[in-house]
Amino acid sequence: MTTFDSHAHFPSETIAEHEAQIARARAAGLAGILAVGGGESLDEGAVTMARRFPGYVFLALGLDRDCAATLAETPSALKKTMADLRSRISALNDEGIPLHAIGETGLDFSRKPTELEKEAQIALFEAQLELAEELGLPCTIHSRDAENATLASIERHGSRVLRARGRLGVIHCFTGGKEFADAAIALGLHIGVSGIFTFNNASDLRGTVRTLPRERLLVETDCPYLTPVPMRGKPNEPAMLVHTATRLARELGSTPEEIGAITTANAMRLFSPENA
Repeated sequence: MTTFDSHAHFPSETIAEHEAQIARARAAGLAGILAVGGGESLDEGAVTMARRFPGYVFLALGLDRDCAATLAETPSALKKTMADLRSRISALNDEGIPLHAIGETGLDFSRKPTELEKEAQIALFEAQLELAEELGLPCTIHSRDAENATLASIERHGSRVLRARGRLGVIHCFTGGKEFADAAIALGLHIGVSGIFTFNNASDLRGTVRTLPRERLLVETDCPYLTPVPMRGKPNEPAMLVHTATRLARELGSTPEEIGAITTANAMRLFSPENA
């Protein structure tokens, strides 16, 4: 089965383990991996992997919601934050390491942030949506307990050009309902199916995903988190993606090979060098 891991983290603290993980991913049939940043440690690991495995590990850099409190608390702080991100992206491009997506970015209101904290998250998210439009890149978007705010920010600041091309990005690690999924797809987004899809308590999620167009589905690990059944209890890694893809195929009444091919093609259209 061929698959593409559309969202993987490689924390710098465990970098010594990652080369073996890539070998196992290749053996499992993965056609590629999007290595996703989101903060200092995750960015460092993602860049290291993109350097080591060009053409196989694609790079996404961005700033996640946890960075907002310190990096977007004022307009001047946000301006500096985005200038620094642009500078890093430019330096990597000069080095021959292209960026394939902005992210991880997005909103998370699950910990009951204050209104000021919400505003900082939204400002940071919207600034990265604008950067994605500027660079012609998709976004990999986190949204938890913030569906309406996520959609509103994308409606206001998401690229109309990328939206029309179906390359605006992906709601990664999707756990929402059908209304959210349909609204995201209408905005030109993809839906990222993670190991959560295999969990025993995820019947509602499986029901929602069954209704969605196959050409908008991606599969992901979000490793080292969200290990799929039957590998629960072990750290997640890209090779374990086959379990999520296999369960997705079963739920869609298809074969693992067909769903693997479809989701790989979807990921390559979204993240491939030709499109980036």
